Amino acid sequence: MPIPAENIDEIWPLVLPFYAEPYQKAGVDPEILKSALIDGVLQLWVGWDADARAIGAVACSQSDGNTTRVHEAAGGLSWALPILCEIEARAKAQGDTEVMIDGARLGWSRHLKDYEMTRTGKTATYRRAL
Repeated sequence: MPIPAENIDEIWPLVLPFYAEPYQKAGVDPEILKSALIDGVLQLWVGWDADARAIGAVACSQSDGNTTRVHEAAGGLSWALPILCEIEARAKAQGDTEVMIDGARLGWSRHLKDYEMTRTGKTATYRRAL
């Protein structure tokens, strides 16, 4: 479900564990992501398990009029597929023509069959026309 910007401070302790290690490895402060979420530059989507525990998070950029970009997916893909469907539906409703997933794992191609994959080093960019 999408998390409103005004609720980021409240939810941040639940999603920070998904981003802390990768950001640390990249030498980036995760507070940069938090600021982008609070400022509305990115939209946070969170997956929950049956016990209402966060099991993953996705940050998306707001539409540029044509494309909604998915950034910063964390926590695995199985929980994210239903959220990705919601992101696609929202993108289509606002008039976007594609969804793009930046910096994703190469193995995601097994699950993102409707997406065109371009390898970008050790990761991939996936695009899907809506």
